[in-house]
Amino acid sequence: MIFGLLFGGFSVLALFLAQHEVPLQWKGVLVLFFVWGVWMFVAGLFNIDPDSALSYFAGSIITACFAVVLWLFAWRQKTGGSGGIPFIPDAWNQIVGRLVLALGGLILAIAAGAFFRKAKRKRRKDDDDVA
Repeated sequence: MIFGLLFGGFSVLALFLAQHEVPLQWKGVLVLFFVWGVWMFVAGLFNIDPDSALSYFAGSIITACFAVVLWLFAWRQKTGGSGGIPFIPDAWNQIVGRLVLALGGLILAIAAGAFFRKAKRKRRKDDDDVA
């Protein structure tokens, strides 16, 4: 629960205490930390089971948000992106870096779908156990 307060508090402080305009990608990261912090706080406060349907659903939402943030980093960054591979031209290096970030976003989107399906199955199983 304390980590939820730290994550949420850090992101709010970083957004409001910024000396200059924060790029959209970094706003996305800070909002993601805030949402994740709120979820950790609520899960700790109400003692939510980590293997429950609600927990998997929250995980799918957070993972989907992280995928969107990675795609924003991949395609909205105008300069400064690099794949870090030496001995190839800078333009190719930027393409490699963008493709790696986009691939990471795609993998996270697939994981978000898997978490959502798991949440639906858990919900059905929980409903069948009650009936």
